[in-house]
Amino acid sequence: MNKEIVNDGIIEEKQQELPTEKRWSWIIANVTNETAMPAIRKTIGVIAPEELDITLPLIFEEIYTNISHYSYPLESKLKKAVITLIDRKKEFIMDFKDEGIPFDTTAYPEPDPSDNAHKIGGHGIELVRKLSSKMEYTREKKEDGTSEINHLVIYIQKS
Repeated sequence: MNKEIVNDGIIEEKQQELPTEKRWSWIIANVTNETAMPAIRKTIGVIAPEELDITLPLIFEEIYTNISHYSYPLESKLKKAVITLIDRKKEFIMDFKDEGIPFDTTAYPEPDPSDNAHKIGGHGIELVRKLSSKMEYTREKKEDGTSEINHLVIYIQKS
């Protein structure tokens, strides 16, 4: 894959093929929601097997949108995020890291259908929950110890 794709907001893009898995990763910085998402979504759409060709891009888009809109509420641009897609024999793993405000997606309550059945928005996390087999969230120290990062890992079973 290419490096320095600055026009899409992607500052680094890598692909690795290991004995037990394939990995694609993107480092995104100082972009709006609309800039990096199409390029990454296109790659994920090509990678996805037929049974997940809608699921993988949809999960990516929901989580990426949440990060870019809510992790940095006082900023007009996403400061930095690292996204990794891992293809294993029986599952895909989407790994998201960002330096924004803490938000544990796994603890987000399920919506009450009677309260917001007609409400637009707010259903993305529930959709991701239903499309994935497992989600894990941690708040971790950065490697340099200066601050903390959100780390969300989503597991998606293959058929």
